[in-house]
Amino acid sequence: MFAVFRWPAHLEPEERRFLDALVGALLAAHGADIRKVVLYGSKARGDHGPYSDTDLLVITAGSVDLWGPLQEIAGDMEHEYGYPTVLSLQVCSEEEWEESGRMGSPFHSEVENEGLVAWQAR
Repeated sequence: MFAVFRWPAHLEPEERRFLDALVGALLAAHGADIRKVVLYGSKARGDHGPYSDTDLLVITAGSVDLWGPLQEIAGDMEHEYGYPTVLSLQVCSEEEWEESGRMGSPFHSEVENEGLVAWQAR
């Protein structure tokens, strides 16, 4: 499976390469269960500093609990690439994501308003 991911131009080239490899690895392992990958926070807004973390949200179909397996893949990729910043990977099901929106979650609002969809299932 070949996918093109959308990252903001203000990210450094090595950061975009890492994120391409990370999301590619997540999709290769669990693509049938992943619905959307969103970059959010300061890296999405473009107001990040040298010590900012990288915030990614992975929304899953919810058929299986992917938090552990996706975190393991992310940790392996961080080690392999020597990723220079902290990666914050959040994982939730479509149902959990929709419920957080209905409940008025500030996190949901932030991601919906400022997040950049890097990949989405068709």
